[in-house]
Amino acid sequence: MPLGCMGLSYPRAGPAQDTYPTRPVSIIVPYPPGGATAQAKPDGYTLLMAATTAHSIAMTLTPQTAQYNIEKDFDPITMVRSVPLIVVVNPRLPVNNLKEFIALAKAKPGSITVASAGNGTTQHLGLELFKLMTQTQMVHMPHKGSGPAVTDVMGGQVDATFETGPAALTQINAGRLKALATATKERMLPNTPTAAGAGLPGFEIAATHGLIAPAGTPKAIVARLNAEVGKILKMPDVRTKFDQQGVIPMYTTPEQTAQHIHGEVEKWAKVIKAANVKAD
Repeated sequence: MPLGCMGLSYPRAGPAQDTYPTRPVSIIVPYPPGGATAQAKPDGYTLLMAATTAHSIAMTLTPQTAQYNIEKDFDPITMVRSVPLIVVVNPRLPVNNLKEFIALAKAKPGSITVASAGNGTTQHLGLELFKLMTQTQMVHMPHKGSGPAVTDVMGGQVDATFETGPAALTQINAGRLKALATATKERMLPNTPTAAGAGLPGFEIAATHGLIAPAGTPKAIVARLNAEVGKILKMPDVRTKFDQQGVIPMYTTPEQTAQHIHGEVEKWAKVIKAANVKAD
């Protein structure tokens, strides 16, 4: 379900009820990360559907472009969804599981090519973390989006990619890509182990998205928005659409949302430094 299609509906307030909202609430879905800073009034009428992982990466990797601090410039409302990465390879690559993939990378340093949706994306940083954890050398091949990256892996121009379910599941199910592991704590695909189950514990990566508001938004409004989004995420049709796309619903308190964002900022800052990742 595209994030931009998520609507917030509210019961009409009575005389004794809080009057918020009295007009439509706008939700900005910025792309690319940092493309909109949402410098709106902190009144609950303009919100940001933040790509919390991507925004956390961009804040460290391209601070001049981002020009925001996701922890200080916004008030967290709730996380909304988690889109885990899947390690996928071209079916002709001579590996059948994650251990064999790692073994091949170690046996032939620099021989395996890995596509990403672009430099500095979650997919790219997922690769860099994988290389650090496995002490392997692989060649990063940045593309202009997930579509071109997946296409090149299917065509054999690139050996592998670390991609999200929405971008890869159709091709995995059709046999045009081979899934080796999901970067999740719990099993996500029936025939594909988690990274831990495949021999790489701790490799858990997802592109996460959360709803945030300009800093200074009244706590009562934040609480109301949090509660309403929670209701939306429990709707059966929303859960079904998420499941079909390999997306995991997330619902958190504002405090838990702040903790999650802080964790993302710290995690990816360490990877960027350790892997010496540079912006384009």
